[in-house]
Amino acid sequence: MPASDTRPRPKAAPRHRIGAARRAPHSSNRRKEAWLKGATRDQGKDTRPRFYYGWVIVAVVALVGVAENAEFHPTIGAFIKPMTGEFGWTRSQFVGAISMGTILGGLTATFVGPLLDRYGPRWLLFASFVVIGSLLVAMSLVDHLWQFYILMGMGRLLTQGVGSVASNVVVAKWFVRKRGRAVGLSHFGSRLGNGLVPLYVQAFISLRGWRTATVALGLLTWALTLIPTSVFLRRQPEDLGLRPDGDPPGEGPSTEEAPRAAQASPTPDREFSFTLREALHTRAFYLLLAATSGAFFSGAGFNLHALALFSDRGFSPEIAVTLVATWSLLASGVTLLSGFLAERVSIRHVMIGVYGAWAMAMVYVSQVTTVPMAFGFAIIFGVVFGVLPIVNMMIFANYFGRRHLGAIRGFITPFQMVFNAMGPLVGALVFDFTGGYTPVLVLFVALLSMATALAILAGPPPLPRRAIQPVQ
Repeated sequence: MPASDTRPRPKAAPRHRIGAARRAPHSSNRRKEAWLKGATRDQGKDTRPRFYYGWVIVAVVALVGVAENAEFHPTIGAFIKPMTGEFGWTRSQFVGAISMGTILGGLTATFVGPLLDRYGPRWLLFASFVVIGSLLVAMSLVDHLWQFYILMGMGRLLTQGVGSVASNVVVAKWFVRKRGRAVGLSHFGSRLGNGLVPLYVQAFISLRGWRTATVALGLLTWALTLIPTSVFLRRQPEDLGLRPDGDPPGEGPSTEEAPRAAQASPTPDREFSFTLREALHTRAFYLLLAATSGAFFSGAGFNLHALALFSDRGFSPEIAVTLVATWSLLASGVTLLSGFLAERVSIRHVMIGVYGAWAMAMVYVSQVTTVPMAFGFAIIFGVVFGVLPIVNMMIFANYFGRRHLGAIRGFITPFQMVFNAMGPLVGALVFDFTGGYTPVLVLFVALLSMATALAILAGPPPLPRRAIQPVQ
């Protein structure tokens, strides 16, 4: 008979009823985190968020886009005639302040881009709009040209060096497959502001003068931005435990583990991110930089002088601002539609088409002499104007990925801002010397034709050596 076993037996694991759930500690912080992450009520059934927080980011960027119009060319253009008329400044003197601030903004972007990658846009945008609103209110006290240069220069520096860079980066970080519609929705605010803010300003100028208009503009900027930027902005979805586009955790490979062999794919599920150094070693980078720089020159030059151009041709200030509002409001709707289009068509093909159409629109506007012709141009340019932000915000993100997009944007922005500054300045100099805008319109056509040719040549870049090939 075997001896009895006196070794201690391990205790059996406690049994639980099938389906029993563990109770999570009750915590208001956890409820808040769950809301931010869009967590589902039953993780066992579906891990897809009920609501993706990226759409909150899109809404905030749309509001920022409306507010940025306080320092954008269509709005600033409304001040050209009243201010130069009161102080006796030339248009070149007026535009010089804008160009100076734009170039300084481009230089600032080299430092802001990496900060956006590391810390996000939240406090950068909040602080910038606190200052921008203050500068606009202070503009009502201007009596000398040097005061105007300081206030306008600082406002343009913050708008182009912080605001525009942040808006171009943050949405692209939250979306990959749905990037087109997200960019379209976020830029809807900018195009809506292009139409409404100049009307808002012109109404104050007509009723109370340009000094009251600057105060009203500063107050509007604060109202639209301070609370949304400080409360709702976040850096990227991974900071909240989310994936781009609101995809469930573990669905498909990571965006960094599965490079996209063809960035021209209209609906990419996977995306490889180039570093700035890797992007600088591609031919496509320089072709796109040259093409977009030519477009920035033409766009900034035309937008700033559009009101003056139509006014000089005999149109009343009210008709001129209505034309700007017409193409801007039309563009806001086109922006939404073109965002969806850019998810189904190569963004490069969209770029080629819009640059070519833009060149033809500049030929058309040079011949405009009647109100019906002017509104015909407004419709054509409205379509072009609506597609442009989609191209500008998506082309570098689609070609080079989202992880290092802030650094890439920080590198290209100084070059683009130099051209952005030179367009209005060249337009003003041409007007001061010739008394008209026809020569500069010819220059715009030449630059846009060149940009179209460069876009044709700018195929998607080959992946760098470190790219990990997807598992088949």
